Amino acid sequence: KLWSASRFVLMNLDGYVPTEPVPVTAPEDRWVLSRLSALVRDVTDSTEAYRFHEIGQKLYAFTWNVYCDWYLELTKGRMNDTSVEGAASRKASQQTLVQVLDTLLRLLHPVIPYVTEELRSHLKPYAPNAGDRLILDAWPEHDPAALDPAAEAEVDQLISLVTAARVVRDRMGVSGKQNLDFVV
Repeated sequence: KLWSASRFVLMNLDGYVPTEPVPVTAPEDRWVLSRLSALVRDVTDSTEAYRFHEIGQKLYAFTWNVYCDWYLELTKGRMNDTSVEGAASRKASQQTLVQVLDTLLRLLHPVIPYVTEELRSHLKPYAPNAGDRLILDAWPEHDPAALDPAAEAEVDQLISLVTAARVVRDRMGVSGKQNLDFVV
């Protein structure tokens, strides 16, 4: 078995009960949903044009560079916040996490159907609108309203700053465990 239901607990979905959607206001949530909408558009266009190599490249780049490298890292603090004050922010982050992962699984399904069906079976309790089988689900649709250039610019600037700080830290031989003050 590739995944167990407990893996999603490690992704901080423990305690997440999908009820009424909460508004997505955090820049990192808006950023990833904007990038996801563009991905849906691009993968759909590549599929319709039979450019299968582009599909794999785009899905790989989004999954690792946007979703895993940055989105999960940017929301780590919110996902671990169990305070009453942080509950709404945490739920918005969890909701976005589930939405993005579910859409990614639908986009990846034609490429790796058995893996995506298995992963989706474990995600289903957190995604009540998900069908019984991915192969029967509708293809994701590009939502132009989800495109958010302001959120993309804000988060992209943050990513650039973090990347630059890591480069400086590495070049200076400063341990990642050592706290540093940066002036921007």
